[in-house]
Amino acid sequence: MLRWISDWIFWLYDWCYIRWYRLNRPESRAGNVILFHLTTRGGEQIVSIHINQEKTREMQKTAPTGRATIKLRRDFAQSLRILAHALATRPRYRNVCAITGNTVLYREAEYFGFDVIPRRGPGIVERLAMANAEALILRIRKSKSPNTPPIRKHRRAYEIRMSREYLLSHYFPKP
Repeated sequence: MLRWISDWIFWLYDWCYIRWYRLNRPESRAGNVILFHLTTRGGEQIVSIHINQEKTREMQKTAPTGRATIKLRRDFAQSLRILAHALATRPRYRNVCAITGNTVLYREAEYFGFDVIPRRGPGIVERLAMANAEALILRIRKSKSPNTPPIRKHRRAYEIRMSREYLLSHYFPKP
């Protein structure tokens, strides 16, 4: 029962987040995986990314276990290419200096070229990120096997950041 309540709360949080930042609009989507919006932090324009959890859950439920990870990596790379194209071609994003987000999957973030910064803990943002990640990971694992083991407790929440220059040089095709 508690897991159901937790899942429902994080589904509601995600639903509200998407609507608050208007990530449900087509221009806020970069492929299947990334939703994004423009924000300002410390006077700098930043693009904040958010994982399209609905699409990734669908993908992970329908793909065989090993292939879901491969497909998710490919889709994430394709989403980064689409985001790079948006930053390079849309005037609205010409002053963006970086993209940023939060994750518990720091190795995967480094694989794609993100700088990974441990969040200061145990603040509310880190606790929420960890609880959300645990609920999502457990839901995906349970969809594969109802007897899934508990999630490791040594995970941490990280801020991820990639400069505009790195994004464009690695994910935007050269003419």
